[in-house]
Amino acid sequence: ALLGCQTGSPQAAAQPAAASAPAAAAPAQPALQAEEPDRYPAKVPQYPRGPHAPRRHPLLTGATGFLGAHLLRALLEQGAEEVTCLVRGDPQRLYDALAWYFGRGWVQNHLGSIRTVQGDLCRDGLGLEDAVRSGLQNRTDIVYHTAADVRHYGSYDDFYQINTLGTARMVRFCLEGGLPLRHVSTASISGDRLTACPGQNALFCETDFDIGQNWRDNVYLKTKFLAEWQVYQAMEQGLDARVFRVGRLVGRSSDGVFQRDPGNNAFRGMLMGLAAVKAVPALLARMPVELTPVDLCARSILALEDAPLTAWHITQADPQPLGQLAAQLFPGIPTVDDSEFDRLLAAQSGSAAALVEQWNSLKQFIPRITVSNAETHRFLAMANQQWPHFSAAAVLCALLSGPAEKGE
Repeated sequence: ALLGCQTGSPQAAAQPAAASAPAAAAPAQPALQAEEPDRYPAKVPQYPRGPHAPRRHPLLTGATGFLGAHLLRALLEQGAEEVTCLVRGDPQRLYDALAWYFGRGWVQNHLGSIRTVQGDLCRDGLGLEDAVRSGLQNRTDIVYHTAADVRHYGSYDDFYQINTLGTARMVRFCLEGGLPLRHVSTASISGDRLTACPGQNALFCETDFDIGQNWRDNVYLKTKFLAEWQVYQAMEQGLDARVFRVGRLVGRSSDGVFQRDPGNNAFRGMLMGLAAVKAVPALLARMPVELTPVDLCARSILALEDAPLTAWHITQADPQPLGQLAAQLFPGIPTVDDSEFDRLLAAQSGSAAALVEQWNSLKQFIPRITVSNAETHRFLAMANQQWPHFSAAAVLCALLSGPAEKGE
């Protein structure tokens, strides 16, 4: 899915369409296997109401990433005494990322509240010695798992190893330690059409899991769907878990700051292609464009801690049609009929290559599944965390301008 609430990670929409099978010689798997059953449940399991999960000493994966960094800041703002971050490789990567997003002064002021542990989601036991892993479990009171492979392209094995088996390893870590898990997924697991009835409209709600959508068609979506399945299986074994399906992450609502290198972002490629063609096709112009500011996403995840559902859709409630958005970003850009747009697009050279791929896919399959976030926003309102109005142009400015120097 390219547009609307179907889109999760910024890169998810333009993944290769075909998902190949995992290699026969897969790495050693944790006790929770990622094997596929014949059929998946239509609904997510119900969340068992229990005592409030404290978050004074959370463990966070993916903290060097766009959402992970902002979730780290939100946890500290909301009273976490110390956030432990599982980091692969040199821990300095984390501090460099935090300095870029929030400034070196912010990092210096919070050094005493940030702890790093070198680990690896692609290794059994998270790559930790038994004593280190046990000690980490003992001093952790909740786990936030945001780490994922969201690249534009890649092999199924790479996505599967990090997204699916990485989640299985975090699930096992939580089960062993008796820890609550808060797993970040993507609203894109909704797919964009029903496999058996591709022309039929459908609604994908917070309580839905497998409604017959085409989640197998895309390597990113498939491995994120299977990651959710790891969580739901473990809930049957007593795991306290929540799943947060996030939308298309864009710049902060406060100042528009986006991820450090947006150059390979599929949505950016589409917008820059429209700017190059200097026109918007009628088909695209009327489609809603879902935008999720990263700071609002992080705060929403924390605000829903005591709400009753298992899965939540952290997506924009009232997305604009692309035609309106394009007019804000590129004043004077016209909407043309689809055949005229095909002619204009054919006249372009490589500057619109990303748009060509997405436009051809969209013409073949118009999205038919709508992601409902009604319950999510109802409970956010009850928690006094309604999303404020934000300017779409403002949260996309850094996305369109490309990499920038920050971090002073």
